[in-house]
Amino acid sequence: MWAFAELGLESGADARAVKRAYAQRLKTTRPDSDPAGFQRLHAAYQAALAALVSVQHNDTRRPAAGAPGSEEPPPSPAAASRDGPRDTPSPGIADTRPGPATDVFDADAFLAGLMEPLVRGEPADVRRWLEAQPALWSLQLKGRLGYWLLDRLHERSPPVAEDNLDVLLDFFDLDHVLSGVDPDALMRLRNRLGFRHDLQPGRERALGDRIFHGRPRHDRHAWALKAMRQLRRRLGWLRALAFALPSRRPIEMRHLVLALDDGDLDSLGGLVDLRQTRFWLAAGDGSRQSVARRLVALTRCMAVAAGIGLVFGLVHWLTGDLPGWNTVAPAVGFGASTFAWLVMGLYVVWEAWVAIAGYFNWQSAPEEIPTPRPRLRLFWVPVLSGLALLLALPPPPFDVLAMPVGSLAALTGLVRWVRRSGLRLNFSGWRLILLLPFLKGSAALVAVMITAGGPRLGVGMAVGGLLFWSIDAWLRRKSWWPMLRPHLPAKTIAEPGR
Repeated sequence: MWAFAELGLESGADARAVKRAYAQRLKTTRPDSDPAGFQRLHAAYQAALAALVSVQHNDTRRPAAGAPGSEEPPPSPAAASRDGPRDTPSPGIADTRPGPATDVFDADAFLAGLMEPLVRGEPADVRRWLEAQPALWSLQLKGRLGYWLLDRLHERSPPVAEDNLDVLLDFFDLDHVLSGVDPDALMRLRNRLGFRHDLQPGRERALGDRIFHGRPRHDRHAWALKAMRQLRRRLGWLRALAFALPSRRPIEMRHLVLALDDGDLDSLGGLVDLRQTRFWLAAGDGSRQSVARRLVALTRCMAVAAGIGLVFGLVHWLTGDLPGWNTVAPAVGFGASTFAWLVMGLYVVWEAWVAIAGYFNWQSAPEEIPTPRPRLRLFWVPVLSGLALLLALPPPPFDVLAMPVGSLAALTGLVRWVRRSGLRLNFSGWRLILLLPFLKGSAALVAVMITAGGPRLGVGMAVGGLLFWSIDAWLRRKSWWPMLRPHLPAKTIAEPGR
């Protein structure tokens, strides 16, 4: 058999002779000096052992040393000794080589051992660990194992420093365009693992540099430390709502959560509190209302009401109207009922503002952004203008509704045209003086129209709304015309003979 001839043995040699011959030849045929020769030697060694196992199995005798089921493990190219090297078989990746033998590599154990230096070590530790693995002396196994490791890293997404990953890619020769690995996918994997590494406690400085590019360096580090400390805590409503009081805090926290592993929350279970992240995703989402967002708004209203009450009482105390702090609330009448009404009023104003902002955002959204009821959005201003014109007709008292409906049509058309056209009014400093003539003329025009009558003012506003809408519709005619074109079902062409 070719395997025994490669080892310099007769075909009737036993397992002990095979191991000794392999160990003797391994002293002169090393994987670092002669990779191809070592691969032939190792393939011959595995084939010879497999042939011995097959013969002994057919004779229904005890398995030979190195065969599956024997107490003595098969040798490996780890080191040459008198009795030959030792190998540890386990289920995993099959390492198929020339010849009838197949060696089985314990991939799970290899990956578990690699994770320690790859996650917690330095680049030099990773390289030393890889170079010390005898299984990687086989070029065929090493080539297949590199691609398998990339798949496992993509699935598990461990916190690996980018320098450690670069060492791994260089060792398996996967860091160039001829490796067959998609460079874009490799770059995304590198950034993802590096991101997970920066999420570890103590890496807030690197995380701030990675996410908050627009902030000053000292500010981004402090903010990353504060934000990550909050995300790692277990969700407590009072603490979370108190943390959300500053302006734009929920929006910044939502931006941070979306940047963590591309918003894949399920993969962040061991790094942050998932309930905490979901709270900030909902609280910072301005496109829809949620319980978290309403709770933050209510907390802010309570804080503003408390501030107003404190200032109100302080002013009365400083002016001498009150004898002391303990009588501030009863003396000025700013008690619990007043506080509750003030909080309720502020909250209603906020809800109204959110509704108005959502309405104008719905009208002024670009055509490429999907919105609910796109055809109604397109013709909403003409509908309002037509309704205002109908209400302006006699008989009273419905004609008084023409002015508010027409004003809404004019304001909606103006905002829609200005926002979708990208127009910006830049009046700052002394340039505000140029607005005074315009404001005076507008006030005079409104006064004249109100004097002439409410219905007539509603008609004027409706006409203005139609004018603004027509300008925007003409500028966007190429984008909304396909939406109006009827979509007819495709005609079916009958085949000949049917």
